[in-house]
Amino acid sequence: MDNNPALQGDLLLITQLELIGSLSAAGLLYGIAFTLFCLYVHSSIPRLRIKERKRQTTFMLAVVAIAMLSGLVNLSLNVWIIQDAFIKHPNFPGGPVAYEFAMLRRQSTICHICNLIVVLIITTIQVWRVWVIWSATRYAYLVVILPALCILAAVLLEIRAFVLDLTLILPGGEKQGLKIGIAEFALHATIVIYCTTLISVFLIREYRRHSKLIGTTQLSTKYMHIVAMLVESYAMETVWIIITAVLWAISHPTYSFFANTETYIDMIACVLVLYRVARRKTHESQKPANNPMMSALRWNRQDRSARSGAISHIGSGSRTTFRQNGLQSSTAS
Repeated sequence: MDNNPALQGDLLLITQLELIGSLSAAGLLYGIAFTLFCLYVHSSIPRLRIKERKRQTTFMLAVVAIAMLSGLVNLSLNVWIIQDAFIKHPNFPGGPVAYEFAMLRRQSTICHICNLIVVLIITTIQVWRVWVIWSATRYAYLVVILPALCILAAVLLEIRAFVLDLTLILPGGEKQGLKIGIAEFALHATIVIYCTTLISVFLIREYRRHSKLIGTTQLSTKYMHIVAMLVESYAMETVWIIITAVLWAISHPTYSFFANTETYIDMIACVLVLYRVARRKTHESQKPANNPMMSALRWNRQDRSARSGAISHIGSGSRTTFRQNGLQSSTAS
């Protein structure tokens, strides 16, 4: 005990936040994400009964389930690391956090891989959603170039980070890790902000166009509801990423808390959007289809005769109907 004085200052704060962030906060946030996932699955069950939507719905459920499973593995492994460091080796020189970095580097790398899987799935869903919505225009492939390159760059940087985690003895390894971390946070924030902005711009433009053609109706206000839903869901994720990046850049002790919980914030934002869209679709599918204008712009696939009848009803709405169908397929995913 004489050789291991009590932790003080920033080292004590880092140790406390590491314990709180990896256990209490992370467990609570994952519980929220898992609850939303269960609600999303429940709301998606009616769509599994529709032959045209069964394949897409099953695929999305499987992809999100993989993300949830990766998050659970990450959480469980972090709990094991905390137990080994804080309970079995509390007197390690430099404290339990120093023991994690010195002796549990490979386990931490597995956690990073799980985080990468979660982030990769979530960001890919966002980029795919943008592509589907903008597929009604000639700019579909153009608008997804930037986020696709950001995802590719983030994966390459993460691979480089894995190498640094396993060979941190190399000269300048810590400095390189700091730069890579800042770049990864910047790329992640760019993807979230860029995708949310593109979807919002498209929907606002469609809302204004509808308002000019047929006035403000319940149909046109749905565009603004979707914009509000996306902004509400992804605002906290964006703020969390920015705060984490700033704290990482200045090497502030509170960085560990935000870093240990960022993955679960991403999961909550993603599953929340999926659940809200699935719930809205389930609620609308249970309404009687006695409103021709509402049925004309249903987000499910329609046969050719129903679509032509909808177009003739709203007038010059073929382009709008096509975009709306694409929008629904995107947001539902």
